Amino acid sequence: MIVVFVGPTAAGKSTVMDVYVEAKGAERMTSTTERDPRDSDRVREYEHLDPQTFNDQLKAGAFCWHDKVRGKQYGTRFTVVDAGLLSPEIHVCALTFKGLEILLNQQRALGGTVVCVYLLIEDGEEWIRRLQQRKITGEEIEKERIVLHQWNERALSFGGNLHIINTTDMSVAAVVQTVDQILKQSSRGPAH
Repeated sequence: MIVVFVGPTAAGKSTVMDVYVEAKGAERMTSTTERDPRDSDRVREYEHLDPQTFNDQLKAGAFCWHDKVRGKQYGTRFTVVDAGLLSPEIHVCALTFKGLEILLNQQRALGGTVVCVYLLIEDGEEWIRRLQQRKITGEEIEKERIVLHQWNERALSFGGNLHIINTTDMSVAAVVQTVDQILKQSSRGPAH
């Protein structure tokens, strides 16, 4: 089973995934990127490749999905995705909408369960505070604001089984509890 978290910068994707990995024993699906490592990267969160190696592997068809975020390429290998789809254990990842759509196509081909959760955050003081914690300020906040509004609009029109949680004024524990309820409901119903 794969639980996919989608959302704009500072919505809480990594924080919620950390709880699932550390407290609930979920597997983090490793993504591959050409960007440099950051101090904030979690263990097994990213495989870092130089741009040439990333492009070579992309051309060889190694990635189920790939997308560019802030000018850097990201992707997840087919082997990682297929293992998550075919496992009864929970695997967590964060994706863009493009990555989510491709993952859902792979799920239709292979089977397995994908639960999609959009972590919505509203434009306001809490979101600005979270951005500033990430050292995003000034003009960069304005760029992120455009993306925030585009992503929130896209989530509301996405359809299907995209579960939307407004994280703006929720504690991490409350968000995790809501995701737990979604997972409980998903295990009783058809595959998502």
